[in-house]
Amino acid sequence: MAATIFEIIGVIAILLGVLIVIAVFFFMNKGLKSLNKVLGARKGDISKDLRLSMDGLNDAQGQIDALAAMTDGVKAGMQSAIRAADTLVALVKSNAFQVGVPAVMWVLLVFIAIPRALFPLKKNKKKKKKITPIPPPSWEALAD
Repeated sequence: MAATIFEIIGVIAILLGVLIVIAVFFFMNKGLKSLNKVLGARKGDISKDLRLSMDGLNDAQGQIDALAAMTDGVKAGMQSAIRAADTLVALVKSNAFQVGVPAVMWVLLVFIAIPRALFPLKKNKKKKKKITPIPPPSWEALAD
């Protein structure tokens, strides 16, 4: 008896399912037809928009490539600056620099600064020349 009830419920469910699927397909058909008409009317606009989007993407790709090239140039410059800084640090850390700079400073002090302090240079004082004004021609005419 239960099997018969389940068979009846199954048949009713299949019939209702078929009717629902038919109704869904009918409304989908109407909706897709109207969508096709709208898209068909706007086909030129859509292709134009798509073409403009692709052109924009190509322009953006060109800008990205230019930025990548510039970034590579900056990276190479930074690596060069880092190498130069490493060389400078190696020079500053070297014994020749750490001993040589104080030695040179003492030599300069002994041979230049101390003699100048002990024997100052005589400044040649130039005699000031008296400035004689040149009278304009109108004064000469009045003097005659």
